[in-house]
Amino acid sequence: MAIDVKPLECPQCGSVETEPSSNNRWVCKFCGTSFLLQPRVETQNVYNENHYYYDKDDSPSKNKSCIIARIKTQYPQSEFIRQAWIGLAQQDAPFQVFQSDFSKVDLVEHQVVVDYASVTLNYQASIGYDREESYTVYETYNENGEEKQRAVTKTRTVTDWRPMQGNIELNSTVAAENTSNLYFDDDLFRASYNSAEENDIAFLTEEEEKKYKVSDSALEEVSKKHEQYYENMISSSLPGEHQKDITYSTLTKESSTSLLLTPEYKTTVALDGKTYTRRAFPFGKMPTGGDEIPNPESLASQLEKKRSKIPRLVWGKNKPLYIASILLILLSVILSLVVRQTFLTVAAFLAALALFIVTWVAEVKTHRQIGTTIEAECATITEEYRKKQLSYLNEKLRSLGMDSADISDIEEE
Repeated sequence: MAIDVKPLECPQCGSVETEPSSNNRWVCKFCGTSFLLQPRVETQNVYNENHYYYDKDDSPSKNKSCIIARIKTQYPQSEFIRQAWIGLAQQDAPFQVFQSDFSKVDLVEHQVVVDYASVTLNYQASIGYDREESYTVYETYNENGEEKQRAVTKTRTVTDWRPMQGNIELNSTVAAENTSNLYFDDDLFRASYNSAEENDIAFLTEEEEKKYKVSDSALEEVSKKHEQYYENMISSSLPGEHQKDITYSTLTKESSTSLLLTPEYKTTVALDGKTYTRRAFPFGKMPTGGDEIPNPESLASQLEKKRSKIPRLVWGKNKPLYIASILLILLSVILSLVVRQTFLTVAAFLAALALFIVTWVAEVKTHRQIGTTIEAECATITEEYRKKQLSYLNEKLRSLGMDSADISDIEEE
């Protein structure tokens, strides 16, 4: 499935007086602008993403200047270590990890390509709306040894598909590691980068800039991330229960690429014979990240274990009523099969039904009462756990000559 791009408008002046040049390039007869048409067929019902670039060069990486700069290190290694310990508490690592020590801090320099694009997405899609539909089938049944047929009305869910088109204007900023031999935590970088100040960045001299170049692999990576973001934004904006045959084109209005020399702190801690990494980009708010340390006695597991007792406690408290209800139901069945007295059968059934209702009401009430008690116990467990966790954390920080943390520092963000 392809998008009809004829007549093709010049992205500079809007004229339709255009003609093909070479290698997917087009030239505007009116203003002389040369621009590139790049069709791309997507999978999973996303087709033909068309990018329009209108510069004198042939590729998206060449039609905009690339800023090369260095992000300054804003935090000393000691503050990174302090935040790394706090991060382990936020992660709810085992208490015994605070009896270990971090290894020597390594300072790693990344080359991070940050690509910005302001685009208009023009899309077409098929939107599916579900509805219930009644239909009739004929079933065969046996009556006094004779097979008969009867009409039975059933319902089914059907999907009505309707075409839709529209446009979205958005800004997309993505990042990728420029060199393939370094692990790059995209989310952690963006958390620091988005909170950085302008004065955190220092521009390089012309001589220094010559040492660096944006790699093709980084450009390909940021391009993929842009495309994924566009597809997600289109999909999330569409109505209905189903979507298919999404076709869109992009018109890039503004774009920029930066190659940022980015510092990263990295350290490790050992526990139970395994080594876990902690890392952070020392600028902006400097959140820490890294490997998650398993904790079988985590707060979440303790609370889950406590709450899992509720059904058993409810059953134990209402056990006599459950047994009585079952016995009355069995009695009504036995009476209907053996005694065959309607009055006794109905009476036993009504008694069983009444007792069932009483049992259900009692179960709801008991569940609410026990649930309230369990939640109060969970609150106590949480408070005591946080105090113990904070005690282990601050004992470690004080041993390193660092400021103590507050309870708000280790609560979930």
